[in-house]
Amino acid sequence: MQDFNTPKTGEGASPAESLLNVIAGYRVGMDKYLDVKFVSEEHKALERKRLREPCETMLAEWSVPAANKIEALAALKLLHSEIVDFEPSPLCTPMLNAALAYLEKPQPTERLDTNAAYCAVREGLGMVRLMQRALDSFLDEHPVGTEKGDMLRDIEQTGVIAGRALDRALVDIDELGGYRIAREEA
Repeated sequence: MQDFNTPKTGEGASPAESLLNVIAGYRVGMDKYLDVKFVSEEHKALERKRLREPCETMLAEWSVPAANKIEALAALKLLHSEIVDFEPSPLCTPMLNAALAYLEKPQPTERLDTNAAYCAVREGLGMVRLMQRALDSFLDEHPVGTEKGDMLRDIEQTGVIAGRALDRALVDIDELGGYRIAREEA
C-alpha cells in the first residue's frame, strides 16, 4: 500500500497528497481489510493498523477544503457510505467540513462566452465603421470650422476612439480563442 504523508493542497501538492487519492487509498485499504480472514484479535489489530489506519488517520485529521468539485463530491460520498456502514464515524466531520468549505467558496457566476462576446464586439465595430462613413459624407456638406462641421468632427473622433477600443477587444477575444470558435461555427 502507498505510504501517505501529511496532506497538502494547492500548488505543489503531489497527487499522493490530494484528498481524492487519500479517499481512494482509504477505500482500497478498507476493501482489503474486509477481505482478510482473521485468525485472532491480534491479527485483526495488525491488519487494521496496516490496511486502514494510514489513510483513516489522514482523513480523520483532514482540515483543509477540498481542492475542487470532484474532491468535494468524493468527500460527501465517503461521508454517506461511512454513515450508512458505521453510524457515527470519526471521518464524518472532517469529510463534511472539506466538502462544505469548497462548496461554500464564492464561485464565479458565469464564464465569458468568447464566441458571443466576439460576435457582439464585431457587430459594434461594424456600426462604428458605418457611422464613420456617414459622418464623412456629412463632413463634405458641413466643413470643419462651421458649428455643424465641428460637432460632426467631434462625433467622428469619438467614433475613431470607439473603433480602436473595439479593435483591441477583438484582439483580446482572439487571444482567448473567440475568433477560432466563431469561425468554426460559421
